[in-house]
Amino acid sequence: MSMNIDWQEINERLVLSQSKLSELNSRDIQHWPDLLEQRARRLAERTPPEQKSQKTYLLCLIQSECYAVALHQLKEVAPFKTCTFLPLAPAALLGVSNQRGVMISVLDLAALLGLSPLSTDRSEGYLLFLRSTPPVALRVDALSDFIHLEETELTPCPQVTYLKGLAGDVQVLNLSVLSQHSLLQNLSFPTHYEQE
Repeated sequence: MSMNIDWQEINERLVLSQSKLSELNSRDIQHWPDLLEQRARRLAERTPPEQKSQKTYLLCLIQSECYAVALHQLKEVAPFKTCTFLPLAPAALLGVSNQRGVMISVLDLAALLGLSPLSTDRSEGYLLFLRSTPPVALRVDALSDFIHLEETELTPCPQVTYLKGLAGDVQVLNLSVLSQHSLLQNLSFPTHYEQE
């Protein structure tokens, strides 16, 4: 089977298509300023979306209680291995730990909250490294999950000063108030997320 291809006809059709495309493009280019102005007007008229006060919290377990710590106040989370015991230190101060060349005070969050000590091994659990100055880590028994909460979802709990509020059975910690504890008085916490 032999096919005859008329190359001249194909070439003429391509040239005709190219000229039509060029004509359309030149017409569109003339309308670009109008299109851009219309688009700018529409964007200027748009109302910005309403900002929500939703924050992300890390759920951690201390004994049988569930607590939430604002994620923007945490620098890092790691398994608790060991720390150097300090003689004559208060019960809440478990010791100090060297984290990548930085000495960090390790505090037992259960003791800070005034919870009665259990017979659990205090050498297990997790450390919550706070975005604080000087550097501090809080030991918790276990980590659970992340939750997203708005300020309006919290039920105030004025009788317990270290709580920001309750969200169901979750107790949301107020680290700013907790920093008034004698072991934490010289700490400063960021009020919002800060890049390092």
